[in-house]
Amino acid sequence: MRAFFSFLLVFVKIFIFVKVAIVLYQTSRFPDEYPVNDLIWWTSFLVFDMWLVKQLPDTKEDEES
Repeated sequence: MRAFFSFLLVFVKIFIFVKVAIVLYQTSRFPDEYPVNDLIWWTSFLVFDMWLVKQLPDTKEDEES
């Protein structure tokens, strides 16, 4: 079950990173149709995700003791 959640977490991170790259391209190419607010929102979501993962306890250390 833990392997599934690890895969899901990696998949979500890749999805958000690709979404940020797409929105970055669209914002630079078509600034009137794609505002910077979308880029800021997705980037903030990616940073929040990385912060949240850092705050979670490392289960490998718990299993060894």
